[in-house]
Amino acid sequence: MNDLKKEWILQGYETFTHEGPQGLKVESLARRVGKSKSSLYSHFADFGIFLGELLDYHIHKSKVIAEK
Repeated sequence: MNDLKKEWILQGYETFTHEGPQGLKVESLARRVGKSKSSLYSHFADFGIFLGELLDYHIHKSKVIAEK
């Protein structure tokens, strides 16, 4: 995963943690990442794919925590 794609995921994860699913809006995430909205779509074909990768990241983090 390239650095900017990872930044989108990390910012999405943090936003979801603090604001829940209603906080996951492309425009607000773009402001937090410091990129345009189209940047998200250059890394993820659509917002649904972004959400799927965000869920995969959450599952990965959960497994890491459970192993500790």
